[in-house]
Amino acid sequence: MRRLILPAAILALFLLGLFLILTRPTQLGPDALRGLEGDAGRGAAVFLAAGCGSCHMAPGATEEARLILSGGQRFASPFGTFLAPNISPSEQGIEKWSARDLANALMLGTGRDGAHLYPALPYASYSKMMMQDVVDLHAYLMTLPPDATPNQPH
Repeated sequence: MRRLILPAAILALFLLGLFLILTRPTQLGPDALRGLEGDAGRGAAVFLAAGCGSCHMAPGATEEARLILSGGQRFASPFGTFLAPNISPSEQGIEKWSARDLANALMLGTGRDGAHLYPALPYASYSKMMMQDVVDLHAYLMTLPPDATPNQPH
């Protein structure tokens, strides 16, 4: 029995290391969006197609208020209840996010701080977006009304 403890411990450490390597958050390189210019008009179409407002508008918002992306919608899941964050162009939202930050979130599920956003953000649904679409979406999001509603913890 003692002969198995050391090999089992080594195998466990190897598997843990492999797991950490395979699941570490990744980010796009600094040149990933080089040469791309955002078009807010095209970004509006991406916004509607991606359904951003359906998760990020305030609960119960109607008409023009649906474009105020203050967050707060609740989503129950096996991992707990998630609250959609504020993604308006405000200090509480994504005001300081670059198009690359948005691409990292949507396509790789990685936040500005390098942390995983999944399962709260279903990035796999957006992982095949064209870079131009992300840049256009970013341009559009920055034209929407800002809202100072703070993000709520999950």
